[in-house]
Amino acid sequence: MLPSALYYCCMLDSRILMRGSPRSDGIADRLAQRDAVRCFEGKTKLAGQWMFCLSRICRPTMGEACRTPDVCGLTIIRLHDTLAIGEGSVGKTDALTSWRTGMDRAMREHRELSYLCAACRMMLYKRDMAERQRVWRELPSFFDSVLAGWEGIAS
Repeated sequence: MLPSALYYCCMLDSRILMRGSPRSDGIADRLAQRDAVRCFEGKTKLAGQWMFCLSRICRPTMGEACRTPDVCGLTIIRLHDTLAIGEGSVGKTDALTSWRTGMDRAMREHRELSYLCAACRMMLYKRDMAERQRVWRELPSFFDSVLAGWEGIAS
């Protein structure tokens, strides 16, 4: 199976991965056992990547044009902590989903996070995009597969 198909299977509930999904005729569509194992192992790796992406996005270095590095550095650390303990973060496997919506919401809802300067905010958005691109490039490795030409697809 293609890594992208395995990735989307990882978004399924574990019971569906085990038992299959019933069709209208009552027969369950199931993954081959080998692919189901790859998905369960991939789910673990993707959950780790989800949090690893957040840590790389919110590393406390400021944008080049930042004029308030002390404030922004502390704000980025607080943003990381707010998102890391947020609802649904732990165990999430959708490592290709952007953190941007969560970052924007946190900055709206928590006054102390609104102090982030525009340069640092843009830097975080760029890091978010870069992390999702990295995960996409590395996707075959999460399923222990080597796919000739994936680099071209991933670009």
